[in-house]
Amino acid sequence: MQSQSRGFSLLELMITCAVIAILASIALPSYRQHIIKTHRVRAQVCMVDQANVLERHYTRALSYLQAPAAACVVALDSYRLQVQATAGGYTVIADPATGQADEACGQLTLDQAGRTTAVRSACW
Repeated sequence: MQSQSRGFSLLELMITCAVIAILASIALPSYRQHIIKTHRVRAQVCMVDQANVLERHYTRALSYLQAPAAACVVALDSYRLQVQATAGGYTVIADPATGQADEACGQLTLDQAGRTTAVRSACW
């Protein structure tokens, strides 16, 4: 008579858990970097939208002062957007919020001439 065992042994279960843990430790940092990059691109799009609002305001008032904020500024949670405007120019600045932790790129800027700056040039 042959006995049939059903189920998994403890060793098989432990090996499976170890493999899953190794795969998760490889995938999680890559996922976090992807999320940071996505937030950065969202901030860049919002900066360009704000620049467009400023340029439209300039065509009407011949000044960048007292221009309204772009609609995307309210929904932006991973970066803080600031506008430093004068009568003849502006700079849109995006600072990473506390949870963003984007040390690779840091602060992003965009001015009225279309010049962009970041810690690394690959960030734009």
